[in-house]
Amino acid sequence: MNLTMNSLHRGIRGVCSLVLLTALTLVSGAFANSSSGGGSRSKTTITNVTSTVFDVDTSGATLLFRSDDFNGSNEAAYTSVNNIESFITSSGVWYLNLYPQKTGTRTVYITPDDAVGTQPAAPSASYYWDHVEITSKCMDSNGNTVPFPSLTNGSSNCTFGVDFGYNGIIYKLLIGRVLNATDPTPGKASVACNAVNSSNQCVAWTITVGNGASAVVANLYSYTGTRSAPWVFIGQYYNSVRVNVTNP
Repeated sequence: MNLTMNSLHRGIRGVCSLVLLTALTLVSGAFANSSSGGGSRSKTTITNVTSTVFDVDTSGATLLFRSDDFNGSNEAAYTSVNNIESFITSSGVWYLNLYPQKTGTRTVYITPDDAVGTQPAAPSASYYWDHVEITSKCMDSNGNTVPFPSLTNGSSNCTFGVDFGYNGIIYKLLIGRVLNATDPTPGKASVACNAVNSSNQCVAWTITVGNGASAVVANLYSYTGTRSAPWVFIGQYYNSVRVNVTNP
């Protein structure tokens, strides 16, 4: 099922996401049945997908980023219903957005405070939905985006970013890239292709960040709202993730 959106982001959430979208390039024909958005602003085409967030890795060890177990045990599926957005853009970037909800019916468990050595205080590990926007993209050796449908051989050069609101401040836990030139380098995410269609496009993926026994270093940022320096680096904290994405 395809939807058309005039904009991927709304208000301050849109400003937050522009940082992650800067390097995107459109790939024509990535989804043959997608439709284009209307209106006077830039048009973005999306394809709805099912995103399954796991609480444990393949060995059964607990992960730092987890689901709400809403419709499963040690996992939960998120689809584009009831003001949740789970989609891949025409640029081939994956998103799972919980912020359109009016109440936190669906959440994810985020661990922003598992510090790498001594780090500044960070938001508490908890279930979040306010301002929650989760995204992943992969790049080639030149930093160009490789669309998810083109990842037939997978990639170990990928990002995984989580925006979330805590005590009136928007934070970002980011793996795979930095937002400021002086920031320390975090780890990376990987994306594996699990199924290919007749057009040799990948239609099912697994996004992983480390595992339960070996988490990956992520950078934590807070949003300032200023144009000159929108994100301030706070420190480095561990994260581990396993998400399956399928189309449809």
